[in-house]
Amino acid sequence: MRTLIDLVESAGRGSVPDGYWRDNPGGEWLRDKQEDAEIAAQKYRSLAAQRLLRGRTTAKATVTLPTAWLATIPGAKDEIRAPGEQGYDSLTAKVDREGWDHEKANGVVLAVNQRGEPYIYEGNTRIAVARVRGIHAMRVEVQWVNGGEDVAGPATPAKIAALVRQASDLAESDQIAASLNHGEYWVLHLRK
Repeated sequence: MRTLIDLVESAGRGSVPDGYWRDNPGGEWLRDKQEDAEIAAQKYRSLAAQRLLRGRTTAKATVTLPTAWLATIPGAKDEIRAPGEQGYDSLTAKVDREGWDHEKANGVVLAVNQRGEPYIYEGNTRIAVARVRGIHAMRVEVQWVNGGEDVAGPATPAKIAALVRQASDLAESDQIAASLNHGEYWVLHLRK
């Protein structure tokens, strides 16, 4: 049986996730964007600038990814979310009341810089709550910045495509579990 790591490591370079969009003319234009990001990293104190997340989105895709994998990616501002924080507790209460919407792009943005380094740009709290609540896969917008899609790293388009394949099984099991938690279990059970 192949593990998630095996699947990601064996991803072919030519594979991209469904819905993948790219607008990267490359050449001098791309070099200028990358140089601008390097200058901003020196000039500005924000972690987003220092992590080279400022610039042009040159590729993107909205996909479903494994929550466990997302939880390994650092926050763009070094965020670590946990119980006791207002946002974490508020979202946890909402999920407990309303459940988790698997169809919604859950407001998570994974940004990959020009060095191929991924960061959670938005959604650290959602990832933390999803993980604790047993949500195994979630919708994410992946944005490659300043040519990050062309650089080796843990979040190349091919590796994201491999993770999407893994996440589809996880998301399906989450949806079945969610339906069972909302009373459909009894309907299914009584039909047997």
